[in-house]
Amino acid sequence: MRKTRGPTALIPKGFDPLAVLPQNLWMKADAVRWLIGRVISRGMYGHADEEGYVRLNATIIRSVLDWRTWKGVREALIPSAFETKPHIAGVRCRGYRVRAELCGPPHRFPLVTDTQLIAKLEAYRTAWRALREQLMLPVHQEMRSVQKRLTIADGVDQVLDELHPRAKMSQVPLLNNIRDHRASFSVSGTGRVFHAFSGLSKKLRPYLRLDGESLVGVDIGSCQPALLGLIFHPSEVKQSSTLSTLVVPPSPPSSLLPSFSSHVALPAACPGLVSLRGLSLSWCRRVREFCGGCGSAGSVLLFVANCIAGLCGRLVSFASLFGPDAPFAELALGGSLYDFLLEEVGRLGEFPNHLQGTDVDREDKRDWIKKRFVKDVLNLNPRNDYPSPVKRVMRAHFPGAMAFCAAANRARCGDLVATLQSLEAALVVRSVIPVLQEQGVPCLSLHDSVWARKGDVGQVEAAFEDVFGRLGFRLALKTEG
Repeated sequence: MRKTRGPTALIPKGFDPLAVLPQNLWMKADAVRWLIGRVISRGMYGHADEEGYVRLNATIIRSVLDWRTWKGVREALIPSAFETKPHIAGVRCRGYRVRAELCGPPHRFPLVTDTQLIAKLEAYRTAWRALREQLMLPVHQEMRSVQKRLTIADGVDQVLDELHPRAKMSQVPLLNNIRDHRASFSVSGTGRVFHAFSGLSKKLRPYLRLDGESLVGVDIGSCQPALLGLIFHPSEVKQSSTLSTLVVPPSPPSSLLPSFSSHVALPAACPGLVSLRGLSLSWCRRVREFCGGCGSAGSVLLFVANCIAGLCGRLVSFASLFGPDAPFAELALGGSLYDFLLEEVGRLGEFPNHLQGTDVDREDKRDWIKKRFVKDVLNLNPRNDYPSPVKRVMRAHFPGAMAFCAAANRARCGDLVATLQSLEAALVVRSVIPVLQEQGVPCLSLHDSVWARKGDVGQVEAAFEDVFGRLGFRLALKTEG
């Protein structure tokens, strides 16, 4: 049985808070370690921007330090440990990253001096574990057991040495967690799964092994744009005999659903559609409750297919208020939207400086486009419409899709992304993975992809096709690894 340990923080080797804090703040050394560890940990799992800055909301900081103390701590840390990127009111929080000279493999340091902080973190951890277990379904339990069979092949350290020190700082702990079989496993409220290699660099994934065999990922090409394209392609849904004949199961009693604010009214022409977050999260809960009480992959798949049909139908009705956008739907469903945006932004000459020039890898530019699409389009905030080349291209070519994104995020920025992530998880985690588990294929999901042993790729692709066949539409697939 694993021994329970107290809170720890990932901090750079050689960093001593007592050496930089004024003496009157020495009792806050554990809080400083936790804040630095927070920045490093969030960077490990992809929560940093393209320059490596992690946004820390003031609420997070105030949960550890009172504001007056934080001012003194910040004055000591910014020149010695942190580099910062200024906040923009209403757009982004202040960004933090560890100074370049401190970058390198971090180590775990126990928090032992600040009893008030330790008690607070222990309470957070207990609450988080309870929530994690509440969200865990049989499909997740099986994936968690598969995760423990992951290993790292020889040769990875050579690739690791070639990474930038800042990237190395986030990748070394992930590799060590896999090697030591102590990686965490969690499920988000939208159904997305986070596990051992969720934040692992693409350059290091080829060294992953499951039962001694290399891993290959089969993923839906441009999944979230494709799901948005499906919403803007009502003929694709209406012509599908599967979707048109499915009957959406009745909603559970309102007492079983969480309450959501709908302070921003949506158009009256779309009756029954309250705030998008309320719709998507209550829908997620309904799917989760059913899947948790049913062991058959076939019955789970039928139920999820019904629910996808129902949610898609309501979103199609909402999207119809903004007019058709067939060009967007065709590109998105064909998996070529990111390539189109890449060419158009390149034609405008508006890539950032580090992506200018003929020697820049096309994949690096495409990754930048993907990140900007999520941030600038799917998270479009109509109240803070900052300039962006991706926005400019989208508005010029796909005005209907952009109007839909703005309206979908009116109540709360991020509602549309949460809804698309819910659909994505329903397709991959709740539909494809159970089929493979029933066939005895060990696998893990990674957002819109399924990772399995190289010899099982054929069965993974067949499972995707089976699910698409039941749903009545098909999205483009590609393999990685």
